[in-house]
Amino acid sequence: MAAQEPAPMCARAAGLMHWLLMFVGSLGFLNAASMAFQLQQQGHWASFRDVASSAGQAYYLALRVLLTPFEVGPAVPPELGIDAWVCFMPALLSFFLCVTASLGLRLMRGPAPGLALAYGLCAAALLALQAHVLQELAELSTWEELTSDAQMQDSFQTLHAAFVSTWNEEQCQLLPAGA
Repeated sequence: MAAQEPAPMCARAAGLMHWLLMFVGSLGFLNAASMAFQLQQQGHWASFRDVASSAGQAYYLALRVLLTPFEVGPAVPPELGIDAWVCFMPALLSFFLCVTASLGLRLMRGPAPGLALAYGLCAAALLALQAHVLQELAELSTWEELTSDAQMQDSFQTLHAAFVSTWNEEQCQLLPAGA
């Protein structure tokens, strides 16, 4: 009897992980929907064509992000607008997490060969992406610290210039606290 105990525990752990993926994906999707609503309220998109263009660019980048671990050469992301980064990219990646989790949960109930193949592909892409991110973080942690004031000042000036450029490009405005 003791030999059968690990299987239900493993099934519970796998179910918990899939529900956690579903929860994180749902939170990301809600955040993306909130950002889309805010951008629409601010008049960011003049027509449906602008929305579709931003969504298409984000879709292309999401595919490249998911396939990056399988590529040999460097992946240079295309230049995207702020709407693609804060709205569509999180929505697409959250959708990918939810699809992967729902496939896993469905397969826990019983075998389905077609779904197993789809789940295997999604899980492999997710694991490869996680490994790639961890590898990049490990490389980033080995970089030399900014030690001199000149390096810190130069870094600050570069980041400030990028922020001001994005602020002006998106025509952002400061509103008073009570507005």
